[in-house]
Amino acid sequence: LRRSHPARHAQLHQLAAQWCAGHGQPAQVLRHAVAIGQPGQAAQLVEQAGAINIDLADGPDRCLQPALTPAQAGALPLLFLSQVYQLIRRGHPLQAQGLFEQACAATDNFQRIDPHADTEHVTAWAELMRLVFASNQDRRIDPAHVQVMQDALDAQLPRHTVLAIGLASVLTYCHVQDWRFRQALTLGNVAMHVHPLANADKAAVFLRLHQGFAALASTSLAQATDYIVDAQQLALRHGHALSYEVLSTQMMRAVLHVENNEPELAMALLEPALRHVRNINGWLTLHAEAVWVAADIAGQLQGLDAAERYISAGEAYAHERGWPRLLVLMQVARIRQLTAA
Repeated sequence: LRRSHPARHAQLHQLAAQWCAGHGQPAQVLRHAVAIGQPGQAAQLVEQAGAINIDLADGPDRCLQPALTPAQAGALPLLFLSQVYQLIRRGHPLQAQGLFEQACAATDNFQRIDPHADTEHVTAWAELMRLVFASNQDRRIDPAHVQVMQDALDAQLPRHTVLAIGLASVLTYCHVQDWRFRQALTLGNVAMHVHPLANADKAAVFLRLHQGFAALASTSLAQATDYIVDAQQLALRHGHALSYEVLSTQMMRAVLHVENNEPELAMALLEPALRHVRNINGWLTLHAEAVWVAADIAGQLQGLDAAERYISAGEAYAHERGWPRLLVLMQVARIRQLTAA
């Protein structure tokens, strides 16, 4: 049908997208919208279905083309934020931040948007993005910004549960970075009580990952493993082998394998993850743990030169991302390997 009657094929996808929109199936709206062939109609359908809310729920890894410009962010704010997020998760945080800042200037920080849009909902997503950019730059999050996120979570939880899970994920990250492990575990568990209602699987992946970090640091390996296994299952439910969600969970699961004295299982997960790390987003602590563990295992099994390859790759990545703290950690890893040798 696509070859013999392309107009009819596109029309069927448009009808399917409209039907799915009216029957509570936003992920299917996106799947059909990308095949319509009419960017304006497709953009409106995906915007009305929730756009970025689909990305962090159970939606496919697909983006509408052509991409919106910052000048269009006011008319289609959720879709624009979705495109920013897709750039982040595909390993282009600087490009994403540049477009986001241009859109903020064009919309007065997403206050001047389409009158039919939910301004509170949109601005909460925008604040979440700001926090993600700060974490990508390895900056300590301003406590006032954390409180803004907490207030947004309290406001959004009853009405927009996908957004709420996303907010809970970044707040859990903030707690972990400040060593507030008990708060991270508690907040994550409270948020996961609403997860089945939201089906926010992709957002919940990172919530569970941050809880895994917190549990490993403060409670037990067994509890950390429970969180990370849950994260892996959620990631594999919707992600492909090289997706942001799957590779992130592989790196953290590898750390747990080492804690459980299973180096071969750890390397089986780390090698493909580190090989493709430039194609995904990431945060410093996760990457540092992964490289440190890989260097340790390589040093033990193959010698100093093998460990050095991972450390040098970690330094190169630190320069690319602008992470001076990772450079310091790689120097410590090198001293550790030299001492062991």
